[in-house]
Amino acid sequence: MSFNIYIFYDYFSPAYKAGGPIRSIDNLVQLLDNSCSLFIVTSNHDHDGSLLPVKKNSWIKYSENCYVIYLDEKARSYTSIKNLCNTKSIDLIYINGLFSMFTTIIPLRLSKKLNIPTLIAPRGMLQEGALAIKALKKRGYLWILKNLWLKHNESIFWHATDNQEVLDIKKNIGSKELVRVVGNVPSYTNENPSEIAISTSFRFITISLIAPKKNHLWFVESLKRVDLGNKKIIYDIYGPADREYLEVLQKAIAVLPNNIEVNIKSPIIPTKVNNTLRSYHYFVLPTYGENFGHAIFEAFNAGRPVLISDKTPWLDLKKKNAGWDLPLDKNTWDDILKQCLQIDQPGYNLLSAGARRVAEDYIDAQDLKTQYIGMFEEASKD
Repeated sequence: MSFNIYIFYDYFSPAYKAGGPIRSIDNLVQLLDNSCSLFIVTSNHDHDGSLLPVKKNSWIKYSENCYVIYLDEKARSYTSIKNLCNTKSIDLIYINGLFSMFTTIIPLRLSKKLNIPTLIAPRGMLQEGALAIKALKKRGYLWILKNLWLKHNESIFWHATDNQEVLDIKKNIGSKELVRVVGNVPSYTNENPSEIAISTSFRFITISLIAPKKNHLWFVESLKRVDLGNKKIIYDIYGPADREYLEVLQKAIAVLPNNIEVNIKSPIIPTKVNNTLRSYHYFVLPTYGENFGHAIFEAFNAGRPVLISDKTPWLDLKKKNAGWDLPLDKNTWDDILKQCLQIDQPGYNLLSAGARRVAEDYIDAQDLKTQYIGMFEEASKD
């Protein structure tokens, strides 16, 4: 396949604080190597507004087949991006995310005006749990999106990363939308999981945005309810924080008993995630919804069992001896937390091996390169 794909998303490496979509796009660049030419249009700042140490407003060679342009605020206008796109032929526009004037609305306007085939990946933003946050504002935005920029645009194709996202697209955008299902490209290593000893002290970790959707407070409240006996718990939360949610979280942390230590930590750069996970017993994420969950996958990759909600694609984990995917029910979470603290070394080692097997099975079952090339070819001919 030899054509040019313009990828739009608000953030890209070395940005990392916006979570999974950055990882998905970066891993996709590595996956496709010399299969096509990628041109990534993004901003020159990270999710928290911090400026990136990059040259702005000029194309930079990122890899053999990929160029990136980091635009400052003044350069993110329709006219500027239209002029930018006119400098190269475009076979396909690939939009990541939905709620951005810069990387959703502007490329859709270009798509409609220039009749360029366009592929949209919602990246979980149409999930029920995600839409419930600032619901009125998002519903209004989606109405405008559908009626101004998607309506009568015959060149739109959708990328879902699982079957649930297909349903989300059909429900919120339209039942006749053309959708292709191709899984996310995760970070994967061939290293065997390192062993970690079981004692009276257990270490839990969450790596995610510290925001209402991720629901850290749910697990903190569970820690407060459960009788730990002589056990000690350390729960470390890594990620950029929503200020209001962080204040709520800190108030809950302040009244925990002395044998529970909860720490809010800075975001981890992607290259250090695997090694960080290896020093914990369990990964936790009681999220209201994930369309993939890169950090969940990386926990599996590191051989760490997980306690997550049932609002992700990672299901039936108990049967796989890889952890638990749980409904957001207090008694259920409390009971499983007790099980985690009562496990012995052989039992934990089985969970660790099961978690690693989930990562291996995902990689073995996917021919992601072929699937992505097939999707891009199909969308560009639509």
